[in-house]
Amino acid sequence: MKQTVDILTEYLGYKNDVGFIDCSSFAHLPNHRHALRIAKHNMSVVSAFGLWTGSNGAINQSGQNRFTPLVFISYVEDEDDAMKVHRSVWSQRLTPYLVIISPKHIRICQGFQYSSSNWEKSVIKISVTEFMKITNGDQLSDLFSHLFSKNLRSSICWPGPIIASKTANLRHIS
Repeated sequence: MKQTVDILTEYLGYKNDVGFIDCSSFAHLPNHRHALRIAKHNMSVVSAFGLWTGSNGAINQSGQNRFTPLVFISYVEDEDDAMKVHRSVWSQRLTPYLVIISPKHIRICQGFQYSSSNWEKSVIKISVTEFMKITNGDQLSDLFSHLFSKNLRSSICWPGPIIASKTANLRHIS
């Protein structure tokens, strides 16, 4: 689990970024402490990536007034729990993006959208094995482009949908 999370967060540009918060630090954040504690314990969230903003909304460095989570990274042991985690994150309405890692798959989900009847079609699903093989490939760049730290910081991906037409044929990489 830790290896997949570490490789993914490094690939997305989160590692060593002031906006990358491990779940062990959720209790020390200036805001959203209660919601993040619930995310950690009930939604298997192991880390979050977000922006630090000051009182006037300007982006500041870590330790300033507010942390706004943009991406939750969750880890589940059981494939069936992935859908439950997505439903809970959607219900919480705190973060626009969710990445769920399980022993077999990585799922990219919209944090503000959920469909129980059409769930598998509403998420991008990538096998962990394939992710490890093609981390530097163009296919993954297309799938993850909206989650890269540089894109989240620059608003390149806002407010576009998580599943763009160009990724539809890559949605499920076996």
